[in-house]
Amino acid sequence: MMKKLLSILLAAALAFSLSAAALASFETEPGGISPSGLALVDGVLYVADDYNKAVWRLTDGGPELLAGRTDLKDASGEPMGGYKDGSFASAAFAEPWAIAPYGDGLLVTDSANGAVRWLDLEEEQVYTAIDGLVLPTGLAAGEDGCVYIADTGSNKIYRLDADGEYEAYVSYGLSEPTGLTWYDGVLYVADTGSHRILNVTDGSVSTLAGAKLSGDAAYEGGYLDGPAAEAEFSSPQGVAVGADGSVYIADTGNGALRLLSGGVVTTLAAAGEGDTWPVSPRALLVSGGLLYVGDVFARSLSALTASGVPDFTDVDTGAWYYEAVAYVCAEGLFKGVSETEFAPDASMTRAMVLTVLARRAGADSAEGDSWYSAALAWAQENGVSDGSMPESTITREQLVTMLYRLAGGPAVSGSLEGFSDAGQVSPWAEAAVRWAVAEGVMEGSDGALEPAASATRAQTAAILQRALERGLI
Repeated sequence: MMKKLLSILLAAALAFSLSAAALASFETEPGGISPSGLALVDGVLYVADDYNKAVWRLTDGGPELLAGRTDLKDASGEPMGGYKDGSFASAAFAEPWAIAPYGDGLLVTDSANGAVRWLDLEEEQVYTAIDGLVLPTGLAAGEDGCVYIADTGSNKIYRLDADGEYEAYVSYGLSEPTGLTWYDGVLYVADTGSHRILNVTDGSVSTLAGAKLSGDAAYEGGYLDGPAAEAEFSSPQGVAVGADGSVYIADTGNGALRLLSGGVVTTLAAAGEGDTWPVSPRALLVSGGLLYVGDVFARSLSALTASGVPDFTDVDTGAWYYEAVAYVCAEGLFKGVSETEFAPDASMTRAMVLTVLARRAGADSAEGDSWYSAALAWAQENGVSDGSMPESTITREQLVTMLYRLAGGPAVSGSLEGFSDAGQVSPWAEAAVRWAVAEGVMEGSDGALEPAASATRAQTAAILQRALERGLI
């Protein structure tokens, strides 16, 4: 079914549903990498590239080849690929489809080779983890170190445990499953053949969104927004879930991005006349309030502001703290000082920070004689703070000390050499500051740490984002 969406409607959808395209450091130019799969690990974005038969690492400096032979070409000059384990530089892939963290490395489905490959990031070696599959595609990292694998060709989903053992997790109720994601104990499945989005809980399959189609539509799919049970898709290949539970869908056959929220499916973006994006979206990743979209036909990676993140007038998309503010708001850690303002330069009190940390830890911070009484009690009980001076402005060194204690006071390495004001760090905070610097949680400004300076809301948001994304707290 052809879509009737004019350019002006697309612009409106981006403006109101996605709060406009947000330029992010991970974006790539069209025509380069073909991002079939995405994984964000310790602040680094890894990309499975099915066109160039390679795996890339994207940082602020741009894409870097991690593994694969991009020099192998066929007679027409197209990337050829192959099948070879070994060092990152010598390993060959035929069709890297999805990527997910596993142990101390990454798993990659090599679809055309019927295999799942493991990239050892420490040894820089590629190994075959599983072979003999029919057409492995989607991956999702679940709990307890397990990874779920969609084998599209056999209509099954496998589960690989932390010890390297794998077994069939779902063997019925699927039709060409591809994209997978794990959220809050539930496996979400883009069931490409049935044109539906499924849920799997403890191995039991149910339909989350998508009507049962018949006739030609059963093969071609459809296109219809509306209640989840009535909505129609065409060969969806990607699914992701935001912090607020919103479900994002790469409606690949329709060249559209769809959103399921409140039981209703809507269109976030679709190419109309004169528009060239999206064409064939597949890879989806929600992180830091951003929705990353990999389009395998356009060979582009784009970032959009995910639904549910406030559009603050005092937080410009080009600000250094933009992604941090989006992250803490999407995670429910911070709110704006009003519906339209975040106040990034305002100071934080010790009680404010403790309330955020207590809420993140799942503690009930609403009880007590004052708004911060419960958080204060939680902090004292868990050794995060002694509870003194709760209404005083928190300094940068006090902030990272709280996080250091929350992390369990790990062994510290590294030094503060190179910072002009390293001598101004309080003795009681030195270990915490060295830890924060070594882990990339605390960064200086113009060569200075400013340990005694008040921590602004923007700085606190950025420090919390780094600590949480690195799994330190």
